[in-house]
Amino acid sequence: MSSSSDQKKTDDDHSGFMESLDGIRKLDSDRVNLYQDLPRKKTMPIPSLQQNHEKNLNSAHIINQNPEDSWFQQGLQKKIRQRIQSGKLTVEANLDLHGYRREEAETQLREFIHQALHAGLRMVVIIHGKGYRSQGGSVLRPMVLSWLSQQPGILAYCPAQPKDGGKGASYVYLKSG
Repeated sequence: MSSSSDQKKTDDDHSGFMESLDGIRKLDSDRVNLYQDLPRKKTMPIPSLQQNHEKNLNSAHIINQNPEDSWFQQGLQKKIRQRIQSGKLTVEANLDLHGYRREEAETQLREFIHQALHAGLRMVVIIHGKGYRSQGGSVLRPMVLSWLSQQPGILAYCPAQPKDGGKGASYVYLKSG
């Protein structure tokens, strides 16, 4: 008597299990290509002496450049890069450039970085905004990123995590004093 009820229970379990698999298909392969989504390395042209001289002429040149969103000094440890990008390093100071004109923003940025380096800070955030209210696109963001890329005291910069301002802010990792 119990074998009949056990058989019915087993059949119910089997049909319930088969119903739960509805819409699931068998994989063709269980192997994953770990390298398929890796970004390709970009080759950077070697700047000529003339280009370096032009960079130092005035700050107006800064606006015409198209800086990358992120930059890490060669030799910076991979773990440090990951911690910077993920926002896991403690932000020790920040500068909000909202509302500043280009020249004022550059002056504020120059002073802020100088003071941060002098104070021995390592991780700061520059809030430059996304440029939604600027006619013709963002003005401060490319200026800030380009200026940062030219400074010897900067080891890295990248867009901040959403909690710290997302693309409207940049993490900046400074050399130790």
